[in-house]
Amino acid sequence: MSLAAAQNPLDPREALVFFYSHPSNNSALTNLGVYRRSLTGGENPPYRDFNIETSNLRLAPSGLVIAFYNGAPRVFGFSKADNDRSIVTQLSPTWTPIDDVSSGLVQGLWQPAIAAISDFSEDSAYVFYLASETVAKASLVRYNLSKYSPQYQRYDINANINSMLAAVKMRGSGNLRIFFQPETNSNYIHVYDIGNQTCKCPPPAVLIGIDSRISRSGTHSRH
Repeated sequence: MSLAAAQNPLDPREALVFFYSHPSNNSALTNLGVYRRSLTGGENPPYRDFNIETSNLRLAPSGLVIAFYNGAPRVFGFSKADNDRSIVTQLSPTWTPIDDVSSGLVQGLWQPAIAAISDFSEDSAYVFYLASETVAKASLVRYNLSKYSPQYQRYDINANINSMLAAVKMRGSGNLRIFFQPETNSNYIHVYDIGNQTCKCPPPAVLIGIDSRISRSGTHSRH
């Protein structure tokens, strides 16, 4: 299940929690649901399901992320372009596909991972996802979103097709770093520096344990 949450810009006393929902009579249909939850211990507004029969969201599991730019929090996920292709799409507050179905960036196999960074200094956002043309590895696609036309670039990071994604913007340098699982071993986490276009996995290697906790050199860390 995918979740994304943000403080409500119209009422900072509550959070907006987004998720993929299904109507009870059609488990194959996916729509964007939202809960409003009090952050101050107040009463929660009742939930209403706005599923529609014409929804073209990808079936879950699909990633969900929130980024802030141009005056509002924006929810991003994937919508179906056709049976084989999907497009990264702004799902809220308006439904807006980021790219056109004819773009070369959406020709590959669809993967569910997605990440985003809000750049408040530039009033823009970065959205990242994985695109693959084989069943073994995937490349990284970056979109830069603002009030102007989207800008994009593709990077051959050799990610595992089942990799998850996380992203940060470095203070000072402004460089973007992407964390992912490599094609060679999905149990490890690598970091890609977009500014230098280099990939690093500094020792000691970070190994993802069987119980999903991060461990080093095969020994689980203690908390």
